[in-house]
Amino acid sequence: MFYRYLLPGLCALLLFVTDLRAQTPIDALEKEKFFLALDKPGVVKRVRYYVGDEIIFYMGGDRWQEEIVGIKKDTIVVTQAGKVAIKNIEAVVVPSRSWFLNQGAFVFPVAGVGYFLMDTLNPRNYENGNDRVTPENVTISSSLVGAGILCRIFRKKKYKINQRHLLKTIEVL
Repeated sequence: MFYRYLLPGLCALLLFVTDLRAQTPIDALEKEKFFLALDKPGVVKRVRYYVGDEIIFYMGGDRWQEEIVGIKKDTIVVTQAGKVAIKNIEAVVVPSRSWFLNQGAFVFPVAGVGYFLMDTLNPRNYENGNDRVTPENVTISSSLVGAGILCRIFRKKKYKINQRHLLKTIEVL
């Protein structure tokens, strides 16, 4: 009697497992015929974009941060902008993968402000009539905040598309 309830459940489980198996990342890569590449001629370094990756680019003076839905021979398909011709893309922004730059952009300013507050509010500094804010305090704190600002600036690099930096689609064989 319970077979009547067990059989549909087993069929649903079997369909779910075969559906999971059919959507592996390797199968998804094999279906794609193209990937987008940002090249610099004469250098082995190449930045690759696949379907599902996020790309930041400038087109017509506007900044777009979109997810790539499809890649064709001369166009890419992104979520909000739709089809974008590769020749219309003026620049591509590539975020740095450096752990130091990404962490330093946040940690250094926090450390600078924290050091400034701790040294300024320390009661030992002004017990004997000394100033609360000293030149050493300002120098160290501003150096840490400046290092954080520099890390934030160098965290992303903007590549202008021209003869030095080429944006093209490459067919996957």
